[in-house]
Amino acid sequence: MLGRSREGCAPRRSLWVSVACLAAVSSQLAVTAGAAAAAAAAGPLASGGDRNNWAVLVDTSRYWYNYRHVSNVLTFYHTVKRMGIPDSQIILMLAEDMACNPRNAQPGTIFNSMHHGVNLYGEHVEVDYRGNEVSVSNFIRLLTGRHPPNTPRNKRLLTDSMSNVFVFATGHSGDEFIKFQDWEEITSTDIADAFEQMHKQRRYRRIFWISDTCQAATLQNQFYSPEIIGIGSSGKKENSYSHHIDHELGVAVVDRFSFHSNEFMRGLTTSSRHTVSDYMNWFDPRDLHSTPTMREDLSTVKASETLMSEFWASTGRMRFLNSSLRLVGPPKSADGAPRSTCAVRGRSADGDSGAEARYMAHTIRSASRYDKREDLDVAGIASLFSGPSRTTGHRRTSEALASGDTADLGAAQAPRWKLEELDPTVGLWLGAFAIGSLTFSKVL
Repeated sequence: MLGRSREGCAPRRSLWVSVACLAAVSSQLAVTAGAAAAAAAAGPLASGGDRNNWAVLVDTSRYWYNYRHVSNVLTFYHTVKRMGIPDSQIILMLAEDMACNPRNAQPGTIFNSMHHGVNLYGEHVEVDYRGNEVSVSNFIRLLTGRHPPNTPRNKRLLTDSMSNVFVFATGHSGDEFIKFQDWEEITSTDIADAFEQMHKQRRYRRIFWISDTCQAATLQNQFYSPEIIGIGSSGKKENSYSHHIDHELGVAVVDRFSFHSNEFMRGLTTSSRHTVSDYMNWFDPRDLHSTPTMREDLSTVKASETLMSEFWASTGRMRFLNSSLRLVGPPKSADGAPRSTCAVRGRSADGDSGAEARYMAHTIRSASRYDKREDLDVAGIASLFSGPSRTTGHRRTSEALASGDTADLGAAQAPRWKLEELDPTVGLWLGAFAIGSLTFSKVL
């Protein structure tokens, strides 16, 4: 088997790559149908281009008297979730389970107001790291992507070079450090180095860092990676204060910065034009009893030109198919060997005939990532479907993809390789992943 020629392995290779296509298509059907099309439909959100937003929300404090820190995190959690970021792209870290604490007079609930208007710990909150799992090492692993092999998907930050990442941290801190679990700490330098690793790995497009702690502004002092905007609730040698006490619970339920942030976030929608500068100007130091501080020197885009929705809202537009999917059998090439190509036939519910080729392009791009080749220019292909020649472009691109003749793609800047060139282990890995995902969903 090891000595078999490339031609002799072609049928088996075609089989595995076909499985790879099927796995990639099935995993992408509920995702946005094309980068350029989604950006064009996003309206105000299109300023950020094709991106997938992620949120990392961290409560670093344990013990009942730090109830307000859990409330701070959940306040931001519900905002980004309301704005469309799914739980699969929100990493929620809670160091203490306040809802089930025996001191909680309202078991199973967490509030950020003495009036108990909204239960922040309802049925639809997904906690990814809980209790002792919230540690310095796990936080660094999360940012850098250096996890043990058995780490489940919900504990991974699966970002890429087009991801805008919002990071919120709250707890107890001092000059350029923040405590985790009341017995370990992480410094501003540690966080800065983790961000630099993310930059080198192309794991983000932009980062928006917010910290609601004492001396919060010092946590962003050592940041040096590009495209980072940081906001701290208090300056150096300043404290971050709680807003009010719930006498029924016997503890402060929210910090001042998070309370006023919630007031600002209530008016936000996915189409809001509020910028990061508007957010900063919302705060009155007299209300906070501290001076919120922003750092924007690392960002090429000014805070006054950065929309809050670029970090707090989802940019995708869901497309649904109203017809079944059909895999087209691979045609034979000039030498008689079967080609390993597959095309998705179908029309989206909104009548988008270009969805077929864009799904195919997304499939090829997903496979190319594992093969370490250049990604397909999906934006170029999607451009064929805008304007008067949309139908013609769709037909021409579909035929080119189905036949494997990428030279006909023209302005789409087709890749210089064909699917049968993929290593068979790529198909094996993706096929196993698809089968495992189906099995796991049935178990659940």
